[in-house]
Amino acid sequence: MIDTFANFPDYISQFYQTYQRQLIVIGSLILIILTFRLILGFLEALEAITTLSISFELIGMGYSVWFVYRYLLRKSNRQELLDKIQDIKADIVGKKS
Repeated sequence: MIDTFANFPDYISQFYQTYQRQLIVIGSLILIILTFRLILGFLEALEAITTLSISFELIGMGYSVWFVYRYLLRKSNRQELLDKIQDIKADIVGKKS
């Protein structure tokens, strides 16, 4: 038992060296999830303030109106939006258009 505890740092070091990549990926995922939860909690706290809640709604409505005006009312802009979507799809799939 004393031998096991005496060599414990070596065991940990070997374990980390063996599974370094997997541990980094799992740690990164946990960090991303915790960061996302923290940001959501912060936004919920901000939305609890009535003035900011109304401001967020107005910003959302303003962006929606801008999007409709910018991309959906004119045919040339609809084509531009369609081209951008096609470019994004091509980047994801890896094909050149």
